[in-house]
Amino acid sequence: MTTYYQACFCILSLLKESSHPQISVTTDNPDFFNYLSDRIQIISLNQQKLESWKGSANFFWRIKIKAIEDAILRFPGEHVVFLDTDTFLANGLHELNAKLDDGLPVMHEREGRLCEIGQKRYEEMWTVFKDKTFCGIQINSATEIWNAGVVGIPGQQSLQTIQLALNLCDKLCAIDVRRAYLEQFALSLALNKICGPIIPANQWIGHYWGNKSQWNETIVSFFLKSFLEKRTLEQDLTVMKSFDYSALPIRMTRQKKWVTKLRRLLTKNFPLKAQGYHPS
Repeated sequence: MTTYYQACFCILSLLKESSHPQISVTTDNPDFFNYLSDRIQIISLNQQKLESWKGSANFFWRIKIKAIEDAILRFPGEHVVFLDTDTFLANGLHELNAKLDDGLPVMHEREGRLCEIGQKRYEEMWTVFKDKTFCGIQINSATEIWNAGVVGIPGQQSLQTIQLALNLCDKLCAIDVRRAYLEQFALSLALNKICGPIIPANQWIGHYWGNKSQWNETIVSFFLKSFLEKRTLEQDLTVMKSFDYSALPIRMTRQKKWVTKLRRLLTKNFPLKAQGYHPS
C-alpha cells in the first residue's frame, strides 16, 4: 500500500510545476490513482503482461526496462524519464529537460566504477563480468554503474537505447551471477554507450530508498491531513509548492550488524506482553 502513496506523492511533486511534463503511470492497480485520473495517463497492466515482461530468464526487474520501452513506443521521439515511486521532484525540472534537449541521458546518481565500489554485490559482478563483452560493450576498469531510481533518455535516441538495455539485460541474466541490480547495470551501460556521459539527476530529484520509513510516515501523514481537511487536488498542489523537501534525510547510515542481531535477540527473549483489553 505504501508504494501507491509514494507514487501519488511523486506525481504531485511533478504536477506542482507550472509547466509540468506529461505523466503516465504504469500499474496493475489503476483504481488507486482515481484521485489523479484527469491529470495523468494510466497504462494498465494485467498479470499476463507482467509475466511476459520478465522475459525468458524470469527476471522481475526486467519489468522496469519494459515499462520504459512501452512509454517510448507510446510517445515516439519524446524525452522519457522513468521514476521509481520512492522519488520526488524538488526543483529544476527545466534544467533536467534542458539536459535531455542537449541529448544527454540522466540517471539518479553515480554509484561508481564496478571494480572499485567495494560492496559484496558489486565485487561479485566485477569478478564474473570482468573483461567480458556484451552487445559490443566490454566490461573493464572504466565501467560504471548508476542508480536507476531515475532514468531519463533523450527522445532522439530513446528507442535504440532501451532496446540495447533489454538485450544487455537478457545477456547478463544468462550468466551465473546474482541478478540483483542487473537491470540497473544494463541501463547504465546502454545509456552511456548510445547517448554519451550520464548526468546525475540527484540535484533535482530526491530518491529516499535509504530512508523509506521516515518518508513513508511523512507521506501518509500528508494524505491523511488532506483527507481530514477535505482538500482538493489543487489545494494539495499548493501545499506541495511549499513542502520542505530538505527536512528529512534521504539516506540513513546502516546500523552495525551486531546492533541488529542484539535487538532481535532482545525482542525474541523479552517480548512485549499484553497489559489490558477493553472490557466489552
